[in-house]
Amino acid sequence: MRGQLAVREMLYNNLKEKKVLEIRCGGGAHSALFKRKGAHITAVDLTAERVNSTAQKLKMIPGKSKVLQADAEQLPFEENSFDIVYSNGVLHHAQNTDSCVAEAWRVLKPSGRIVLMLYARHSIMFWTNLLIRALFNGSFFKEPEATWLGKLTEGKPKYGSSHNPYTRVYSAKEIKSLLSGFSEIKIRKNSFRLDYLPIPKGSEIRNWILGKLGTKHSNVGTILYGAPIIEDSNLEIALSPYLGWCLNICVKNNKPKTSNCANKTIYEKKHVK
Repeated sequence: MRGQLAVREMLYNNLKEKKVLEIRCGGGAHSALFKRKGAHITAVDLTAERVNSTAQKLKMIPGKSKVLQADAEQLPFEENSFDIVYSNGVLHHAQNTDSCVAEAWRVLKPSGRIVLMLYARHSIMFWTNLLIRALFNGSFFKEPEATWLGKLTEGKPKYGSSHNPYTRVYSAKEIKSLLSGFSEIKIRKNSFRLDYLPIPKGSEIRNWILGKLGTKHSNVGTILYGAPIIEDSNLEIALSPYLGWCLNICVKNNKPKTSNCANKTIYEKKHVK
């Protein structure tokens, strides 16, 4: 098992009747999963297309939910509104990730939890793939890290002409600084694949080798990508805690909202003129 954030950090909790906010919900698959588990879901995304897609999915599942178009840096909710704030692999693409975290803290109830995934600095993907490519194409010397990482990780989109402007990576120390206003910070690394190594046609080589070794195909790939994908091998799963690209983070807010924590300071600097 890959140990996805939506399963390991979210579904181990009883979500029944919990008020859950998903920030930048994409197509809404995770919001739909949490709603099926009994959560009262609120989902937000920047684009109308994603909002509509998520709303259509959630309509098919009994229970309470709403979907809004909103910016993670200025959430349209009152303080202390949610038991859990969830965000999987998107806040590291925000223009100001600190502001997104401050907003998540603001709308979180006392003793609530934030569950999120951010990219890992200390990973095979960063040190032997992305950094090497940035050095060779010169962007490392010309652009801020978040900018050249944005171009390399997201690339040119299939539809449209704009690159993703930002991607950030974090070490465990940087995560603890980003989330210094919270307690009980738990970090779990996962997601390593052999094609993260800087090998030409790495995906084709990986799939051929694992196919020969009898690794299972997953038909989920047909739905998502138009073709089956080969599941992570036992070797890749074993190496993921050491070399993985994703940091799965769960933090608890058990400090009074009147405390002078770092995230409250960020929020006040952003909103108080």
